[in-house]
Amino acid sequence: MRPWFFFAIVFVVKGFCCLSEVSAGVHYSKEQFADLPSQWRGFLPDQRFLRQLAIKLPKEQSRNELRKSYESDLARLEKLLEMRQSQPVDFADLGALYIRLGNYARAVEVLRLGDRVFPAQFRILSNLATAWFLSGEQEKAIAQMQQVVKLAPGAFLAAEQLVLDWMLETKAESWKSSEKYFQWAQKILAKNYLGEAQLVGLWLVADGRLLAQFAFLAAKTNQPDIAISITDGCVTEFGIRDTELLKLRGTLKQTSEKDLAETKKLHEEHKGQPVFRSLRPLKQESWNIGLPKVNVEGWNALPWFVLSQTQIGKKGVPAYPEYIRQLEGKKVTLDGFMQPVGEDSESNVFLLLENPVGCWYCEMPALNGMVYVEMANEKILRISREQIRIRGILQLRGSDPEKFLFTIQAAIAE
Repeated sequence: MRPWFFFAIVFVVKGFCCLSEVSAGVHYSKEQFADLPSQWRGFLPDQRFLRQLAIKLPKEQSRNELRKSYESDLARLEKLLEMRQSQPVDFADLGALYIRLGNYARAVEVLRLGDRVFPAQFRILSNLATAWFLSGEQEKAIAQMQQVVKLAPGAFLAAEQLVLDWMLETKAESWKSSEKYFQWAQKILAKNYLGEAQLVGLWLVADGRLLAQFAFLAAKTNQPDIAISITDGCVTEFGIRDTELLKLRGTLKQTSEKDLAETKKLHEEHKGQPVFRSLRPLKQESWNIGLPKVNVEGWNALPWFVLSQTQIGKKGVPAYPEYIRQLEGKKVTLDGFMQPVGEDSESNVFLLLENPVGCWYCEMPALNGMVYVEMANEKILRISREQIRIRGILQLRGSDPEKFLFTIQAAIAE
């Protein structure tokens, strides 16, 4: 099936302030972010990726390369801690990793120790405030954040203040008031702090009601389709049933395509619209350092995080990372989840995704987040929700717009 035809079906069924580069998030030195704000279509999957790091995976389920890097660095930093060789950045990084991986109690323990050994260190204290907040210790988190704001360097000051504001909103349970439900997001728009707000969203990734604020921001910055996806995630993934969120969700879904087009034209004429400075916030190029040398004759692991670095130019011509170009025509292996390209429950062709999706129309990944698979000898497979491993020959689209960005041909499943 041609990709343009596949996405035409999808869309018919569906109905349709600047922050310079910083080492942001929960102040983990190996996390790097592009210039913010990023486009909403890139922000949402990266925010989801960071959130999914905290999901406990069965031992038999393979980890992607980024997750492996987080877990490997965690082990390294724990060893330094045991040997009493940790420096301030090590304490901050170790606490950040425990936050990312969902162990908030251990994060608090490590960061409190770090604060005793190296007092008044901004990154340690900021991570500690986050760990307190995610542990449900709101009073301690707010008290900590008030100290953090006083210590924050200029590049982080506005974002840290927004975190403190959100903690105060949470303590006051502002979502119980229809007038105050989106007041945090309204403040972002009034102050033109969209980049700083995205930084906060990449920090507190486990906070569903904060994510709801981004649905409002996406809607107000001319991305109603992304806003719908965010509201769906708040309802289905976080189980939020707040009246104002459901009202926003219903309004967005009831808006006709004609209305959306007219709204888009109106927004485009509005000079106050934000300038998006990057496609995706999470810079994954820094993780390419440990990539193995391409094996010309044998099998090569195909990393999802390198696939995601493929960018599509204005004329639709893809720019592939050098490592992916080296793998073209080579034998590759890729772990992922099957997604049918039609209604059949069995097929010899399908899409492979890094993560399973609940609703395709709400969670459809970007073009560089899917691989088209053609089974060897037209072997028929039953579409499954379980993770599978595919082996085959990698082919790239090149300049042919009628092909997917990545295709694995002569594939076999394990």
